[in-house]
Formats: sequence, C-alpha cells, structure tokens
Amino acid sequence: TAKKSTALIQANFSALNFRTFLYGMAGIYAVQAAIKGIMAPSIAFESQLAQVSTQLNKSAMTSMPLYRAQLENMSKAYGQSAESLTAAFYDILSSVIEPTKAIGLLDIANKAAVAGITDVATAESAIVTVMKSYGMEAEKAASISDVLFASVLRGRITFEQLAGGMGVVTSSAAQAGLKFEELAALISVTTRAGLSPDMALIAIANLLSKFVKSSDEAKTTAKSLGFELNTATLRAGGLADVMRGLSKATAEQVNIM
Repeated sequence: TAKKSTALIQANFSALNFRTFLYGMAGIYAVQAAIKGIMAPSIAFESQLAQVSTQLNKSAMTSMPLYRAQLENMSKAYGQSAESLTAAFYDILSSVIEPTKAIGLLDIANKAAVAGITDVATAESAIVTVMKSYGMEAEKAASISDVLFASVLRGRITFEQLAGGMGVVTSSAAQAGLKFEELAALISVTTRAGLSPDMALIAIANLLSKFVKSSDEAKTTAKSLGFELNTATLRAGGLADVMRGLSKATAEQVNIM
C-alpha cells in the first residue's frame, strides 16, 4: 500500500545521512551544469561551422580548417564569441561573397563592432547592406565602415542606430542616384538639426523616393524651388541645390512634394 511504501522510503532515508546525500547530489548537478556550460559554446560553434560549410563549394571546403582557425583567432582578438563570428561569416557568405573576401570583410566588421560598441552581426549587416544596395565589391568594406563612422561623429546618432537603419535608406538612395557619402552626410545633418535617428532615416527615405517617382505637380513645385525632381539631379551631385531649395519651401510646397 501507499502507507507501507512511504514507511519503507522513510526507513531507507533514515539509514542514510540525508544531508550528505543531498550535498552529494547537488555536487553532481553542479558538475553536470559546469560541463554543459563549457560544452555549449563549443557545440554552438560546431553547429555554425556546419552551416558555413553549406555555403562553400568543393574547392573552398578544403580551406575549412583555415577558416576555423581564423574565426577562433578573431574571437580571441576582438572578444566576440566564436559562434557569433561564425554566424556573421555565414551571413556574409550567403550574400554571395567569396570566402576569402568574406573573411576580410568579417575582420573589418569586427573592428567596426568594437569601435562602435555593438555586436559583429550589426556591423556586418550594415556594411553588406550598403554594398548590396550600391553594387559595391567587398574591397570597399573598409571605406564603407569609415564613412559610417564619419556620419556618427558628425551627427547625433550612434553606430548601432545608424547600422540598424541602413536598410531603410540605402535602397532608396541608390535608386535616386545619391552617392553613399552624400547619404551619410545627409543623415549627419538631419540628426544634428534635431530629428531623432529613426525619424531622420524615414524622412530621408521618403524624400529620396520622390526623385524616383513623383507627380507632375511635385516636379513643378521642385522646379520653382530651383531643382529638378529626378534622379539626374542627384547623380550630377545636385544635393546642395536640393537642400537650398527645400530650405525656402513653404509648408504647402512641402505637402505637394
């Protein structure tokens, strides 16, 4: 019966030093937890490496031990976890960037992450987003990183805020014909003028979209302000004329545009 079973268990426990028993069990669980804590990052790293291998062709697979060593060295050098670096490496490779260039790009993203007080995934994503939007090669990664930091220094925006907003504006900017350096400068100016980073990025994206497609009335209004509302204007470096014109615009003219 249940009563007899309970009595038997109590009798057996009474025969033991119950406190010693519990301490022993606690020790076992502590050791198990410690082992799991040590092994978890290694397991995650191996899992990420397996994902990376899916992005490599047969020739590139022969360099897998080298990539592994480079990722581990970066982890020690930049204080980022090996698994987070490997995940970022996978993202770069999935953007159809060849492995040897991807490793170099990852190194630049690491430096940007450390200087910008953010994680490598955020820095890598910002650089790759700019590259893809403007059709740039991986060799431009360092230059892109420098421009991003210049925008942060001159504006009122953190690197993480800027990086997180690149997807909002770079596509519109590239389509409108605005150079990346000019886009970064525009972000600096608008945030320094008092707009919050989120609001500035949205406003810039909306403005630039007008140069790609706009109404006849909007084009006429722009012309009265001293600039043409088309991509040729920005491709010719006419951003200064646009800014001067908009500074004179009335609320009604802004609404039309």
